[in-house]
Amino acid sequence: MDIPHNKRPTDMDYQDIIDPHVHFFALEKGNYQWLKSTQPPFWPDKHLIQKNVSDADLTLCSALRLNGVVHIEAGFDNEYPERELAYLNDTVKRVSHKAIAYLDITLEPTLFSEKIRQYQTHGNFVGIRDITEGEDAQRLHHSNVVKNLAFLAHEGLIFEAQFEIAQLATTQTLRAYCVALPNLKCVINHCGLVTPDTFASWQLALHILKGLDNLWVKISGFEMAQRQFNAKWVQTVTDALLQTINSEHLMFASNFPLCLLSQSYQQLWQLYSELTLPDHAWALMSYHNAQRLYQLA
Repeated sequence: MDIPHNKRPTDMDYQDIIDPHVHFFALEKGNYQWLKSTQPPFWPDKHLIQKNVSDADLTLCSALRLNGVVHIEAGFDNEYPERELAYLNDTVKRVSHKAIAYLDITLEPTLFSEKIRQYQTHGNFVGIRDITEGEDAQRLHHSNVVKNLAFLAHEGLIFEAQFEIAQLATTQTLRAYCVALPNLKCVINHCGLVTPDTFASWQLALHILKGLDNLWVKISGFEMAQRQFNAKWVQTVTDALLQTINSEHLMFASNFPLCLLSQSYQQLWQLYSELTLPDHAWALMSYHNAQRLYQLA
């Protein structure tokens, strides 16, 4: 008998979850330039994640059961990102998975569409990510972006946007893309990289994004700004999101293995499960929303 998905893990023997933001590393197969100590980001604790990790390392307590994952490009080979898609198809066996590949969003549109066609030969491929943090956010204003996003929308693919949404001009531009391309599926990674210092501007950004039916936000990545973040901060961010973004468009995620810079995989999901949420929001945000968006079986 199927276990219903409208209760918390403490209410039953187990609760299925889907993690829509994980990274697996195979250091002997990929390049992973960003993981090397000599390359940015220059984190003093980077050594903690400089190791092979796979779906076998995603361990949870008996109250939570991992039902599927979405692998987000991890810099395996940014010259030939399709190599990462092939690696994932060959190695991820424990849970069902989909994959987001790297692709430069400013590419000349013909080349962009050709690369997408190559990616589509891999059954796990569902979209792309191009990190545009900091000054790189200006690339989202490039003239090629709207054409490339239109192609993604035509193909039913996902665009994962990773930038500080407190950069309000860029957030306005992203909103314009979502309005102009209603079939585009856009996902904001890591809460839009909010920090305590940018919280006020970040809230303004949420109001810019409010009401978009084709935009989702992942609640994740807290360790990237604060290694010692706590449940109170996660609750504050989650509350602000729920006040402006429909709960059907929010997803809890881990950012594994980067979450290990702050706490274990189990501890993070336990923190999420203990947040104060509206009725039925846990089921949506930990399972159903990701299942529908990423078409996980």
